[in-house]
Amino acid sequence: MKNTYCKTFCLLAGTTLFTGCLTTSVEQAPKEQEVAAAPTAHAQPDAVESNMAVGGAVHHGVVALGSEAQFATAIAHGNVVVDVFATWCGPCKRLAPILESLAADYGTNVQFIKIDADRFPSIAQQQGVSGYPTLLFFKDGKKIHSKVGGDSKAGLKQLIDSAFGL
Repeated sequence: MKNTYCKTFCLLAGTTLFTGCLTTSVEQAPKEQEVAAAPTAHAQPDAVESNMAVGGAVHHGVVALGSEAQFATAIAHGNVVVDVFATWCGPCKRLAPILESLAADYGTNVQFIKIDADRFPSIAQQQGVSGYPTLLFFKDGKKIHSKVGGDSKAGLKQLIDSAFGL
């Protein structure tokens, strides 16, 4: 089975250091299926209901899509931040709790979705993702911005506010 592995890279832009993963195809043995996280009490009630309509599992306000068909529905309305990640990617793992915190802060003003690029490689390819993590910003179904690499909570909040005019 073809899979990818992480090569960590750093990019110095101005005074901000970005980290992320570049991908390279290699032959690997198949991994066991991961169990999707169930909704928790920490998730926003309204966000849980609207996100469950998309069909994904909700973890701390961030929806993990369960199928490729759910992607178009998930980004169709409102402000949506999509985290394209890989389970083996260190910078992706460091970004996850930041996105969960931001999901709690923004409530229903911004929907946060995550897509495992190894489970849904066609979505990553269609969106031009070449490194992990990649954040895609959609407003009413139209991609308005993308960002490769992690950042601090304050840096991402500033980027989200700017992208969506909040």
